[in-house]
Amino acid sequence: MLEPQASSHSPFLAHEVGHGGFVGVAGTASPAARFFYHVTTAGNARRIRSQGLLPVVGPRSCKLQEQPAVHLFGERAAAEDAVMNWLGDEVSSRTRLVLLEVEVPLALHQQPDPQMPGVLLVYEPIPAAAVAATYPL
Repeated sequence: MLEPQASSHSPFLAHEVGHGGFVGVAGTASPAARFFYHVTTAGNARRIRSQGLLPVVGPRSCKLQEQPAVHLFGERAAAEDAVMNWLGDEVSSRTRLVLLEVEVPLALHQQPDPQMPGVLLVYEPIPAAAVAATYPL
């Protein structure tokens, strides 16, 4: 598990993504900070922008017997690729999906997903203020 490092510059965590997944933790979230990406429905995005991201066990996670977590992609391209492939297969073609750009607070319990390189699992709520942007998919 990656241990967050304290920073006097920002309350957010910046992970460095390397070959096949997360390889380190940067000490600050400066203007060059890394963002993470979360795929959700347009309807959920409205709630998330006001209440934050909550760890849940959705239908796909239930099938995989996972514990409640927020799943975040380390790269925007990886999130978009997932929607075009396996993740897009999990939702109706009529469901409008969006991509949220998120900074992860340092103090939250988190770890790289051991089964999916490049994905971060966060086990506590992520505050709404950490959602920096919303993009249509």
